[in-house]
Amino acid sequence: MPLVKTAARKPVIFAATFEITKRCNLACLHCYRVEEPDRQEFSTQEAKDVLDQLRSLGTFSVYFTGGEAFSRADFLEIAEHARRRGMNVTVASNAHFIDPATARELKKLAVMSVAISFYGAAGPTHDRMTKQTGSWEKTMAGADALLAAGVITIFRIVVTHFNHMEVPAMLEICRTKGIYHRLFPILTTRTDGTRDPLTLQADNESVRRITQINLGQTKLPDLTAPRPSPSERGIRCGVAWSTCTVNPYGDVLPCLTMEFPAGNVRQDSLEAIWNDSPVFKTLRSLTAADFGSCFSCDYRSRCNSCIGKAYMENGTIFEPGRSTQCENTRMRSALYEELLKNDGVCPAHPPEGML
Repeated sequence: MPLVKTAARKPVIFAATFEITKRCNLACLHCYRVEEPDRQEFSTQEAKDVLDQLRSLGTFSVYFTGGEAFSRADFLEIAEHARRRGMNVTVASNAHFIDPATARELKKLAVMSVAISFYGAAGPTHDRMTKQTGSWEKTMAGADALLAAGVITIFRIVVTHFNHMEVPAMLEICRTKGIYHRLFPILTTRTDGTRDPLTLQADNESVRRITQINLGQTKLPDLTAPRPSPSERGIRCGVAWSTCTVNPYGDVLPCLTMEFPAGNVRQDSLEAIWNDSPVFKTLRSLTAADFGSCFSCDYRSRCNSCIGKAYMENGTIFEPGRSTQCENTRMRSALYEELLKNDGVCPAHPPEGML
């Protein structure tokens, strides 16, 4: 496997995010994406060319997101091209455009999964987030179509101050239907800097309670990992090393939440941007020392620090997202300690015989 061996010596785009459109049929309260109507999105052929370039650089998987990917009439054609080029495909969607026929096409393409935004256990709460009456029914119909077709389906549960009490019921829907789930208790600013989505953030106690409930359904993480040494590579995720994002206007970004382009594929090849862009070179040169307090923090080995979220909160990647990431990490760490003391059993879900 030459690409795997090469990755130890130089950056390789193993997985890419392709923001295929910024257009969406919904206008969700928490959404951080901002459409740029004065810019032209990729044509079908341009999108296929980006996929060809990604594959030539070693990309194994592509994550299609938006906007709403299925708002493009050619999306299935683009996804099929990625599969024909040998790449795994995952898709983010609100599922409104996914009917039984579309679900069967996705199954035929052998997409790895479809992740669906889910905001409430019933219509009124979900629709409050999407600002569209009937959106819950459309989302559930799309999810049911995917399940019937045998497509792995994931609910992305965004936790807010007005839906956190419904999260247990939302988790029960997932359990009953056989849908995987991921919780998103941290909201971010919009990419234009406006902070309106942060007003939806659930309070710390509500997030703690929901996280505790969710931990009862997940595997206890390894809590024994030593704290990274100061000489460790500065960026812990794959940004600039094994992943990047291409938006629908051709901008190549470090990730979805870092809106400073490294280049544009309408002007330069993706290979040239990936290898030679000052943005990527700078990110790869960063060491632990560049991040100051983060790499000497006692919670470091348990922190899922995200420089993208930090950038959206602070306007810089070098200051942690204290109002989001830091508080969430401390809270989760305390819950992990409870699990350890309780032999790995979440206090919110005591085993039979302990009730």
